[in-house]
Amino acid sequence: PDPATNDLDVASAPAGMRSRSRRSLAVRALRLALVRGNIGPIRLVHAALYRAVAHIAALVLRLRCPGGIACVSLRGSATSAFLVPGLSDVDLFVVLHDEVGSDGHEAMRQAYAHLAAWCPLLDPHPWLLRWRDVGALYRENPSFRFRVFEGRQAFRTIYGTPRLGSLPALSRPETALARSEEH
Repeated sequence: PDPATNDLDVASAPAGMRSRSRRSLAVRALRLALVRGNIGPIRLVHAALYRAVAHIAALVLRLRCPGGIACVSLRGSATSAFLVPGLSDVDLFVVLHDEVGSDGHEAMRQAYAHLAAWCPLLDPHPWLLRWRDVGALYRENPSFRFRVFEGRQAFRTIYGTPRLGSLPALSRPETALARSEEH
């Protein structure tokens, strides 16, 4: 590595590392361009780019697992005015039909991992759950329950039928408890 820039010398790296290094440099350049160009009407273009990435990811996942996806929702800063292009990533919440077995679930996880490796704007750790698992986590895990309940107002469904609205509301003590566990 060059101590002045903390970068690898791409030419002297082994062949396998050269492609990763070039990709790494390209990703950093893309992120820097997005952050520095985040002004005025260009901000609208960036928001549209993030939404397009989310829709393309949902389409690819639907093609990889036909009939297996119940809904795909966009969550996090990409759904709000707090989007910071180049720093924010595309967070997806993918709900699979209950009939999808563990092999289908793993295949979907691998398809998403491959997609996230290809597209640096995608969060490498999506919420990828069967509907019954969402229900079980919502009942049993106060932190998950709080995150879903608080976030479901901001989640944007980009494919399928939104199902999070059918989950029960939190009581005041649950809200206080979940907030204390978050910090």
